[in-house]
Amino acid sequence: MDIPNVVDPTSTEAADNPVRVLVQTQTHLVPGDKSTEFGQRYDAMVSLICQHVWQREFDKFRERDWSYHCHFAQDNVECWFLVDHHGPDPSPPPDPPVVWYRWTGTELFVCLDFSGPLPSWLFNLLLQCDETRPAP
Repeated sequence: MDIPNVVDPTSTEAADNPVRVLVQTQTHLVPGDKSTEFGQRYDAMVSLICQHVWQREFDKFRERDWSYHCHFAQDNVECWFLVDHHGPDPSPPPDPPVVWYRWTGTELFVCLDFSGPLPSWLFNLLLQCDETRPAP
């Protein structure tokens, strides 16, 4: 797999076609606080992503989700969420486009600097996610 394609989420390509929504944030910016259970904060963030992109809740029949470095007991830890939307097709393409956002704690902003390659650890995470995707 080469470095994934990155698309502009305002384009019609991201509507209901397979797409990966990648969100970069910090642990203290994820909804909830240290007294909130991990699962509740995690689910709140995934729900927020789906509401922003598709104006609906997370649908386990259309998406899968992953995270990286979601250590909510610590503040200021960079963490990542990935919502892999395969849409109605149970056999998504092997290299769907990627939409990259940054969560500020109040808003999702599109990261428009797609000129460089993804960080190696992130590229490896996407490869791991590919291994768990259904085969075409």
